[in-house]
Amino acid sequence: MLLELTNIAANQYSMSKQTVSKKFKNLLEQYDAQAFHLAAENYKDYIVNATRFLNQSDWKSAIASVLNI
Repeated sequence: MLLELTNIAANQYSMSKQTVSKKFKNLLEQYDAQAFHLAAENYKDYIVNATRFLNQSDWKSAIASVLNI
C-alpha cells in the first residue's frame, strides 16, 4: 500500500497511471463513495487517510497519519 501511495502522489494528473495494487485502488474508491468518514481503526484506514491528504497536497497530515500506525 505504501508503494501505491507514492505512485498516486507522483502521477496525480497523469492519464497513464501504473497501479501496484488493484485492491488498494478499489479501497480508495470505496472510501471516496462513503458519506461519512469515521476515525481510522486499522492500518489500511491510516494509509487511505494518508493518500487522501497527499492528494490534497497536505504532506504534514499524511506523515502524521502514517506515523500513527
